[in-house]
Amino acid sequence: MIAKKRTSLWFSLLAATVSAVIVVVGGCSLDKNGRPQGVIPRIGGHAGQVMEPKRCLLRVAIISRSYDDPAINDATWRVADEQIIGTEERKGWEANGLRIGRIIGELPLELEAIMRETTAPKKVDPVTYFVEDGQQTLISVSDPVEQATLILNREGRVYGKDYAAVTGFFRVTARHEGEQGIALRFTPELHHGAIQRSYQALPSANGLTPQQFHINDGQEEEALRDLGVNLVVEPGQVVVVGCRPEQKRGLGAFMLTHSQGHGDERMQRLILIWASRNLEGMADPKTPSKASDRPKMGKFKRGRSDTSPPLTPAPALKGTPGPDPVADSSTQPSPKPTPPAQAPPGP
Repeated sequence: MIAKKRTSLWFSLLAATVSAVIVVVGGCSLDKNGRPQGVIPRIGGHAGQVMEPKRCLLRVAIISRSYDDPAINDATWRVADEQIIGTEERKGWEANGLRIGRIIGELPLELEAIMRETTAPKKVDPVTYFVEDGQQTLISVSDPVEQATLILNREGRVYGKDYAAVTGFFRVTARHEGEQGIALRFTPELHHGAIQRSYQALPSANGLTPQQFHINDGQEEEALRDLGVNLVVEPGQVVVVGCRPEQKRGLGAFMLTHSQGHGDERMQRLILIWASRNLEGMADPKTPSKASDRPKMGKFKRGRSDTSPPLTPAPALKGTPGPDPVADSSTQPSPKPTPPAQAPPGP
């Protein structure tokens, strides 16, 4: 009776040890892509999914050429699709001297020549913005002006307004759209006036915690939200933002034109924006991520590498048997079959 109890106890301990070893090995094993995999199938039979934060990459190039240059006023807008935004949005931009469009495919030859310039005054250096999905970023498009009077057309009402120490920006919001598209929202914004200290309320997780504030030192920010436009671009497409130079007192002329030297020569700007994105927020565990900002895990194989030269057995010493042909069958030729012995002929 005591022997039977001892036997069952030993079997229980052995089963618990084997189960623990399987769980440890299953949790630490890696698949061919370097990701952890389990020996025991998951409950429900569904494979795990790797979560990746959604990110967008904006590459912005600002071209500056002489006022009313045909390359940025004629050649660009012959191929740019200005119907990419809604009718009301387009009318609002036209009334304020702004225009926006999308180019599919290659840039016009005139723009290609400008982008290939290498001399210091004419060279174009694109700037890269790496933002999270839904995050806003400011693109500065004009130099600070001490005093400016602008004629604005907002919600069907035309009026003039004086600004001091004013600078023009575009606030751009990027989001993932569909399988490979990027949704962009452009909002003109003016920063003006003296630098002042303001207190901005920070969002709280719940209503029970005390309200916290962020101290911000800066100019007054006037966002023209009613002039915001939305569009969707895909890889291989370019967003172009320009102005209408004939409206010299409009918002577009202020933001995208400037004086060079002593103010005798007027210059005009054209903005080019390329947008791209990483994978979806949920990636297939069988497919390695190509857009992640994390370093990839190296792939290691057990044993010698396939590219290393074959190992040559060392020569056998005197009195020492050589390598067994059965143990190293990959380097030794297989022995020829011995023909069966024939019986001697009868008398």
